[in-house]
Amino acid sequence: MSGFIGKVKRYGLIYLGCLIGSSIVLICANAIPVSQRMERNLSDSAALLQEEGEYPALIKGAAGWTLDNCTTALMLNIAGHGCDLGVRGAFANYHYDDGSNALQSVMLARSLGKSPVNGGDAWVSYARYWHGYLLILKPLLLIWNVSEIRVIFYSVISILIVSNALLIAWLRRAASGVAFAFSFFACAYPAASFSLSLAFSFIISLLANLVVIRAARPGRHLDVMQMCYIVGAITVYCDFLCTPLITLGIPLGTYIYLCASSTEKVNARKTLGIVLGSCIAWVCSYAMLWASKWVLSTIVLQQNVIADAMSQLFLRTDLDAGRFNAVNVNYAVLRPVWIVVICIGCFFLVRALLFQRELLKQKGVSFLILTLIALLPFCWYCILSNHSTVHYWFTWRAQIVSLLCLLYICLLLQPDNKASITSCSMKEELLSYMPRRRGSHFAAFSLSEDSALPGVV
Repeated sequence: MSGFIGKVKRYGLIYLGCLIGSSIVLICANAIPVSQRMERNLSDSAALLQEEGEYPALIKGAAGWTLDNCTTALMLNIAGHGCDLGVRGAFANYHYDDGSNALQSVMLARSLGKSPVNGGDAWVSYARYWHGYLLILKPLLLIWNVSEIRVIFYSVISILIVSNALLIAWLRRAASGVAFAFSFFACAYPAASFSLSLAFSFIISLLANLVVIRAARPGRHLDVMQMCYIVGAITVYCDFLCTPLITLGIPLGTYIYLCASSTEKVNARKTLGIVLGSCIAWVCSYAMLWASKWVLSTIVLQQNVIADAMSQLFLRTDLDAGRFNAVNVNYAVLRPVWIVVICIGCFFLVRALLFQRELLKQKGVSFLILTLIALLPFCWYCILSNHSTVHYWFTWRAQIVSLLCLLYICLLLQPDNKASITSCSMKEELLSYMPRRRGSHFAAFSLSEDSALPGVV
């Protein structure tokens, strides 16, 4: 009981730290003044986005390669206003909208030189989101326009993908790195990099994945549930409800894969408990910090932000669009890739059933866990059926989690006696292992008691 109370206190302190830190950072980011250089960059950005249109496609006719210029223009609109309103501006996140139903890029152009200080119906509050991206976006706008910022985001995400792929290949096998990189290429990551609303979830997921990989070194400790709890808070701080689930599914899938052993069975009950606990921790931090923004905005602005947020929540979870339809339209975008990958997976599974049944027994729980993680995006589509149907052209990217986990399963179906992890009790840390590969030595996760996966492989 004392251990449980200790965990609750620790997670409570983390939540308070995230809440206070998020509020302070939001106020500081809002306080960055809109200089003449930023105004010029916003003007150039508005012209470029108007020329491209709200939803242009990098590959004509390919829905998966569609850019979200609409939300990008909205983000720039918010970034360019409110610095002269102090705390109120930080929590209100005003953007200019004169009600003419013009494109967001047009609204951005019309907003230049105007200020919400003068009031008026044209200034609309977007207070139900944290808009933590402003901490990064506003300093960038002091120097570059949206075209140059896209290059920066694309470069950062590309470097993170390559770094993750190389490290996973180094820890396990070359095919692991190829599978990781392929998942991002298959999910059109360049289009996500060029859409500012989508890029942040990719960056967060890749950074969290690096944390997981780093823990797979000698003497490292990783509390998986606590990591997911913190990642959930960071995600809701920056995300626009685009593809937040990848910040949970990608690092969690990689964690299970890196813990996988070819020689020892998994303790199913304890392993599933840790994975379930990590999912709950992520959802709780995401939901609590998001709801906290509604409460704080209601207090600061003296307007019912909670009611507005709840009405949007009910709309996005509306089932009129149909759960099956939500799943189908998202799956359809990635259908060609799924057909190929599923065929490859079936081949390896049949081969294992015929010639490697012992391997299936040893890794059966790992396969089950990765399958459950792979199903997370489809559960998300069912819950947020309206949102996932209307915005399928970007929500489909959550399937990167499913694709990556299935590829991990295919890799685990290959006999590999080079990497294993020694099981231990819940009260002992996992012992490091040192598989020999090309003269190098690697160590498995050294986990704390809170997050240890006894016998997980």
